[in-house]
Amino acid sequence: MRIAKERGFAIRDHSLYLYADCTRPDCPHRRARRADAQALKTRTGE
Repeated sequence: MRIAKERGFAIRDHSLYLYADCTRPDCPHRRARRADAQALKTRTGE
């Protein structure tokens, strides 16, 4: 916040987003994510 103030800004909100990919060769989460994406495409007609 100090740097923002020094540069003439007032922080009104903030958030932190983290994006990660599983590094395991046979990651069970990777398959679930693909299935979710495919289901979404089917529902939206893409």
